[in-house]
Amino acid sequence: MDVVMKKPLLMGIAWTLTQCCLADFAYAAQALGISQALALASQNSGKLGGANAAVTQAQEQVQAVAGLGGPILALTGMGYSFERQQNISLQPYASNINGMISGLPIPPSALPIPIDIPTLPDSVNLHVRKTGAVGFVNAILPLYTGGRIDGVRGVAAGRASESVANAQQERDEVQATLIQRYFGVQATAQVAQLREAARVGVAEHLATAKRMEAAGLLAKVERLQADVAYANALRDAAKAQHDSALARRALDSMLDTEYAAAVLATPLFVDTRDLEPLEHYVTRALAAHPGMAIVSAKRQQTEGLHQIEEGIHKPSVFAYGVAEPHKGRPDWMVGIVLNWVLIDGTDRAALSRSSVAAAQRVDQAERQARQDIALLVERNYRNLDQAKLKYLALRADEELAREYLRLRVKSLASGLGTAVEVIDAQLNLAKVQAEQTGAAYEYSMALVALLSTTGELANFPQLAQSADIQHPQ
Repeated sequence: MDVVMKKPLLMGIAWTLTQCCLADFAYAAQALGISQALALASQNSGKLGGANAAVTQAQEQVQAVAGLGGPILALTGMGYSFERQQNISLQPYASNINGMISGLPIPPSALPIPIDIPTLPDSVNLHVRKTGAVGFVNAILPLYTGGRIDGVRGVAAGRASESVANAQQERDEVQATLIQRYFGVQATAQVAQLREAARVGVAEHLATAKRMEAAGLLAKVERLQADVAYANALRDAAKAQHDSALARRALDSMLDTEYAAAVLATPLFVDTRDLEPLEHYVTRALAAHPGMAIVSAKRQQTEGLHQIEEGIHKPSVFAYGVAEPHKGRPDWMVGIVLNWVLIDGTDRAALSRSSVAAAQRVDQAERQARQDIALLVERNYRNLDQAKLKYLALRADEELAREYLRLRVKSLASGLGTAVEVIDAQLNLAKVQAEQTGAAYEYSMALVALLSTTGELANFPQLAQSADIQHPQ
């Protein structure tokens, strides 16, 4: 009986010693606040690193096409070597000349000074071989391209904007996962402590029940009920320890190894102050949600593609110049080229209708996105308010459970109660406290969801610090 009366005091001392040990460990281990944890997760995330690389790639493509429409200068060099053989017929010239020579009154060979005039052949075989090199300088300046260059720039800029929005989504997902695991570690650790404290308390009451049964003061069935209660408490405590270890492992996977044993410095929290009106969050979400930025980027790309398609069927005008440098005065040529495709194999009207349909598709996507985002904000807003109300309600339940346990202990000490009633009251208090810890965790997750929707997740650490309730208090 004395052991039962001293039990609340002993548990209070044990809880105080546990907190003191944790405090001493906090000085020895490295403390890790939520802001630092978010920064580490962002640095170590391969998913976010890939998204940032995609942003860099798209931005470099924008830079690459920025100079389109400017002058183009090219140097062309060519080396050559050729050999040519050709047979040239001398007929009828050879016959005529040979006939004239043979028809002379005095043959050339009979002159006082003989002249040997050979007979002309009927054909001559020519063999020509030559090796050389030539170079040209070419310059082109687009004067009018029908908007195609502006369309290419617009598509590149739209892709860059889309990559930025996708990176923001990836960043929010990584940070939301980090916050979930960060506070999940604390929630599961607190539940594990509560379940272990309940197991110890039930073990003490079970020992008391066994002594009372041996003294004939307690029926066997009540002692068996105490055995079952202890088995359940032991199972719950083991499961809570397993969940806590798994949660810690999940968090450590997102951090550097040096923070594997870090003490989490930002506790669970609940802010009981009134939220801003729902319209405030809806307005913020429609302006800052990455989904709206993606739709805007898609519109920019669609408009650029439309410009390119329209420009294909418009004339193109280029100024050009060609020079062949060599010794002396170079050869050169300048002029203007007009190219206008009047008929090709495409249905231009169908292409135009396709562009209009693409624009309508983006309009519909934007309308749907606005509806979905507004609904998502409202759901997250109400979930956050519900989590706050649940936590406050469980505070009253905890107070009631504590008082009920105190009365059961007092009744047992005065001989008017049973050990099973005390065990039930002890387990009920642990259950309510675990539910309250879960409610605080749910509040944090609901706040993350709301801030992610409105594009304000960066404000989470500040809101956690300024909350009016830190759990456990």
